Amino acid sequence: DRAAERVLDRLGSGQAELALAGGRDGRDQEPDLAERLREAWEARQGRPEVQEADAPDRERETPQDLAARLREAATGIDPDTLADRAAALREGREAEERQVELDAAREQELERQREIEREADSIAERDRGLGHGL
Repeated sequence: DRAAERVLDRLGSGQAELALAGGRDGRDQEPDLAERLREAWEARQGRPEVQEADAPDRERETPQDLAARLREAATGIDPDTLADRAAALREGREAEERQVELDAAREQELERQREIEREADSIAERDRGLGHGL
């Protein structure tokens, strides 16, 4: 990303848009975007002090250091407590799923009752209409 930014800074706005689009600006003496990126990458690889400057202020952590930190953090974890917590979460999730199913079934039943009432009202309206004609 940084190399691409440097290349785009060198190209200028119009040329940068053209380079991003994969086109050339008509000047054969200028290298294309791939060449510029390659040059920027090689220049970056040749400067170890830049790479070190990009690193965070703290020392780089080795895999062994990371493993030691993870072991240290894991020593305070009780497997039984962890298993109990996982079971509680699972039971809670299952209870929520059951509640959603119950709510959906209840809503379907209400809709079925509304449909029956609409049908009864329609029949009653039809019957009233027949009685008024006599």
